[in-house]
Amino acid sequence: MENTTIALLAGRVHPEHIPHLPTRVVRVYLSAAGQDTSTERDVFVQEVYPRLREYCRRQYGLEFQVVDLGWGTAGRTGAVEVFDDFRLRELERCKELSAGPNFIAIVGQRYGCFVLPSRIPYKEYDLIRTALHSQKSKDARSAHQLDEWFIRDNNSIPPVYELKQPRMSKDEDEANCISRAWSEQGFEIQRLVQRGVDACYHQGLMDAETRDRYFMSAQEYDSPVPSESNRIRRINVSFSVARSWT
Repeated sequence: MENTTIALLAGRVHPEHIPHLPTRVVRVYLSAAGQDTSTERDVFVQEVYPRLREYCRRQYGLEFQVVDLGWGTAGRTGAVEVFDDFRLRELERCKELSAGPNFIAIVGQRYGCFVLPSRIPYKEYDLIRTALHSQKSKDARSAHQLDEWFIRDNNSIPPVYELKQPRMSKDEDEANCISRAWSEQGFEIQRLVQRGVDACYHQGLMDAETRDRYFMSAQEYDSPVPSESNRIRRINVSFSVARSWT
């Protein structure tokens, strides 16, 4: 038995020295700008995906998977879009598990709607809240709404403010009413957060990079940025499909 195998069985091998085993899965994260690309997304999921799945299985013995968190909601309008950590975790999971491509972006003519963050670092939240209270406008009177929508999570290190989720209901009509009301109020909360962020930026309390994070669409958030752990082996694994009218 080789020394490496013996050391591995004995638990004496550092994780970074364990050789990478190729996966048997091609896992792709599909990113598209909502309603603007609903037709392309439908075609990909309904027609392209089944063919690619069969091709990968027949030719290479690989399982082809697509993660599309916007499936079934791309055509929905009037709903505030929330960006949560689950999307980032799924994107990172595709990077780590896929034996080939791991990201496909369908880019249309629209940038996409700004998203309401589900988590705000406590220092940034306190700056935003203070900036709103100092405004000489109705924003100062509405600033208290932030505390109704966000709750501090001291279990996180460092602490963050978490976006409260709407209450659930088993009654379909009531659930739809709750969802509509939550979305309508959500747009106002999103506006307040952005106004507070702008005020912080102009007062020199927040840099441009931090400010820009509050004015990004979900698709820009999705855009893959190589992490230090996969920077080398994850090259040329992202594709974008850009649509242009002629």
